[in-house]
Amino acid sequence: MYAYKYDLVWVMASLAAFPDERRSEGAVVLRRAEMKIVECVPNFSEGRRMDVVERILDAIRSLEGVKILDSSSDASHNRTVVTFVGEPQGVKEAAFRAAQMAAELIDMENHHGEHPRIGATDVIPFTPISDVTMDECVEMARELGQEIGGKLSIPVFLYEEAAVKPERKNLAKVRRGEYEGLKEVISQPERHPDFGPARMHPTAGATAVGARPPLVAYNINLNTSDLEIAKLLPKPSAEAAAVIPASRQWGF
Repeated sequence: MYAYKYDLVWVMASLAAFPDERRSEGAVVLRRAEMKIVECVPNFSEGRRMDVVERILDAIRSLEGVKILDSSSDASHNRTVVTFVGEPQGVKEAAFRAAQMAAELIDMENHHGEHPRIGATDVIPFTPISDVTMDECVEMARELGQEIGGKLSIPVFLYEEAAVKPERKNLAKVRRGEYEGLKEVISQPERHPDFGPARMHPTAGATAVGARPPLVAYNINLNTSDLEIAKLLPKPSAEAAAVIPASRQWGF
């Protein structure tokens, strides 16, 4: 069974990021005078061992002022997606601590799942929410990438708005070959990471760090194991592309 993923970059109200039961709390946070709010949505290559997921979540919770809005684990993808918000420095530090914990607990040599991935912490995107510019999120991404590469010896690839190489703006191109394939070619000059060693971390693999607008993503499961069928599904119409110019889709 392959999942067909259709991602939509959406212009969302900041408050919509908060679940209904925390809407009032979210309103208080977002109304604080001149408070900068950044969203971070890291994806971790673990969706089956919930004790491991909880330890990663605890690493994020350890930062005062950082709020986890959502955590979703999928056993088939063997992946967990976490959404948290806070002021820039706290969010950046929480992302580092989470990546550090994931590196300690996840062994990519034993990881199997349906979703494309290159590392224990597969991606870390930053999104501006309130009183923060995209340029500031780009700077956060590059600072975090340098920190992960230097302190954890994990190769880091910058993507989306943080990319310094045009061909790496597209995350799918960064993840080409996935963990197993990247391990074979990362030593080649054209596949060298932006930060960290030009070799995969022995257990944590590699990480992509970026900055992007808010993202709405959903998966459609197809009753087939033929990946080519997923790739043949229609692309967004011209009318839809005009409304949602950054829409994208892929099958895996």
